[in-house]
This record gives sequence, C-alpha cells and structure tokens, in this order.
Amino acid sequence: MSSDRMEKINTQLQKAVSDIIKKLKDPRLKGIISVTGVKASRDLKNADISISVFDSNGADFSEIIEILNNSAGFIRNELFRILDLRSIPRLRFAQDNAMEYSQRINRILEDIKNEKK
Repeated sequence: MSSDRMEKINTQLQKAVSDIIKKLKDPRLKGIISVTGVKASRDLKNADISISVFDSNGADFSEIIEILNNSAGFIRNELFRILDLRSIPRLRFAQDNAMEYSQRINRILEDIKNEKK
C-alpha cells in the first residue's frame, strides 16, 4: 500500500475515532480527549492511537487509556459503520507525551532565560 494511501487512512481513522470518543458516555472520561495521531500497520490489522487529555480535572491518565482500550471493540464496531474500508484494524490507545515534553522544555528555557538576567 502506498504511503499516500496509508496517510489518508490514518487521517480518516484519526477523525472518526475522535468523533466516536466525543460521543462516549462514560463519566470517568473527564477532560478534553484529543486524538493526536494514528499509525495503522500496512496490513491494517492494528492501529496505535495517541491520546492527549487536557483539563482532566484530576482524572488519572492511565485510567483514561485503560477505559479507551476497554472500549476499543465498541469504537471499532462504530468505525465499521462509518468508514468505507474492507477491514478495520484492532485499536490500541497510548498516551501522547509530546505536550508534556514541550511544556517541560519551555520551563527549562524560561529558567535559563531568567538566570541570565
């Protein structure tokens, strides 16, 4: 499968999974859950989905990931209805640490900047 086709599928999966997560009614899913990336395998058997959570009101990130992984079957069934793909990959959710990493780098740079003054 061409890389353009894979990129298109990953984008479709990202948007669709994001829409489905917004509709989940689990009260333990607190905050704004953002799907930051999807990487489907070339054979479309598996897809790794990166998640960020903003304004989680103290919710445990690992619990949110666990809830999403437990809901993966439901989300996958919804994807069957929404997407025009021959097969829908098994979904695995994981935390995207890019935002946290970026904030830490910004704090370090601010500290260095303040020390020079």
